[in-house]
Amino acid sequence: MSDRQHRRQFLNATDGLAAFEWHVDIGDKKDSVEAQFEISDCNRTVVLEFGSYSLEQVEEARTKVTRLRRGLLAFERALLDALESVEGNRVDD
Repeated sequence: MSDRQHRRQFLNATDGLAAFEWHVDIGDKKDSVEAQFEISDCNRTVVLEFGSYSLEQVEEARTKVTRLRRGLLAFERALLDALESVEGNRVDD
């Protein structure tokens, strides 16, 4: 593979091994794309593979990532709602 983009980011603010990592590789002849997204915590890892050999397959992979992003944003909103609900019910001593 000739062109490669790669990123790793740890998820915890101070320590720990939880992270996400992704890479996108464009084939030497620029006729294929190999992409992977990985998320891990202490001892579990989930890997999503997005290999593509046509423009249509690359677009399908992009659509899947868009859906995943929307799902993560909805999850974040639900967590924020839960936090506000819990904080609203907190009784200070």
